[in-house]
Amino acid sequence: MSGILKKLKNKKKFACAVVLAALEAVLIVFRLYILGILLPCVLLLNWLVKNKLEKQRRPFYPHSLIRNVDYLIIGDMCDASEIVPEGSTYVQIAAPGRGLAASYEILRHTFSILKENG
Repeated sequence: MSGILKKLKNKKKFACAVVLAALEAVLIVFRLYILGILLPCVLLLNWLVKNKLEKQRRPFYPHSLIRNVDYLIIGDMCDASEIVPEGSTYVQIAAPGRGLAASYEILRHTFSILKENG
């Protein structure tokens, strides 16, 4: 290595370039480390959200055994057990910020799982 440094005319520039390259390598490793931590967290959150949405759609699948429920709750996030009388069955479709027209369209497409007097 000392032979290479003797041949170089500007040793200070070479030393700065080596230090900057080492610093850049450390930053790249640090970024990959942060990415390695954040990526599983983002994937876990994505899986949780998909599961929550899937639970709301499951009663409306053709092969679903959920039929003749007493209550169909469409609207904001709330605790349905506080609204529905004890011993009654219900399906809840919750989405904050949904408008009345959208809720009406959902009702039009999903009312068939209700009992005749539901």
